[in-house]
Amino acid sequence: MIAKAFEPDSFEEESSVECEYCKKKSLLTTQMTEIKRLPPYLVISLNRFYFNQGEQKGTKILNFVDIYSYLDFKDILKDQILDQHTRYQLYSIIVHKVIP
Repeated sequence: MIAKAFEPDSFEEESSVECEYCKKKSLLTTQMTEIKRLPPYLVISLNRFYFNQGEQKGTKILNFVDIYSYLDFKDILKDQILDQHTRYQLYSIIVHKVIP
């Protein structure tokens, strides 16, 4: 799940993005997330919604999520910053549930 967050995203014409430097819209571009260094403590918030292009609205993701007691960035970072710690231990979980 974490590795997916670091995969390149491609944007087509209907969802083009604006260049932060020249402010022009790009018809096809790739966006990537890269980690320069890991923090001593890591806070992760899972986004349970995505923008549905077809319906033009936010849609809730109903899939179950596996929670592990350890999270290791070693495979995600590859050779970038392996001189640092790469493993985090789960400390707490907060579950927000709306009851109608």
